[in-house]
Amino acid sequence: MSLRLYLIVAFGGTFLTYFAGKIAARLRNLLAVLVSLAVLVMTILMYGKPLEETLHFGLFNMPFVLRLNMLSWFFAITIAGIGFLAVIYSLRYMEHYER
Repeated sequence: MSLRLYLIVAFGGTFLTYFAGKIAARLRNLLAVLVSLAVLVMTILMYGKPLEETLHFGLFNMPFVLRLNMLSWFFAITIAGIGFLAVIYSLRYMEHYER
């Protein structure tokens, strides 16, 4: 599993969830849960794998380095877990609000 795929799922899923909300609220809710669960599972699967990926951007080909070690994995799993629980909680909490 690559860190690039992780970022694509996380950020791509947020945009997909936003546009799904324009179609139907139930689709948005389902997609929000699935994306946050996918990010949590992907974070769990990266356990113990020191990953490093370099991306080059811009005119001067500047490197952008993504690194994952055990400390950054711990923070990622904490944030992904709390994020998943927040999505679950917010769906029930926001049920009675109208747009």
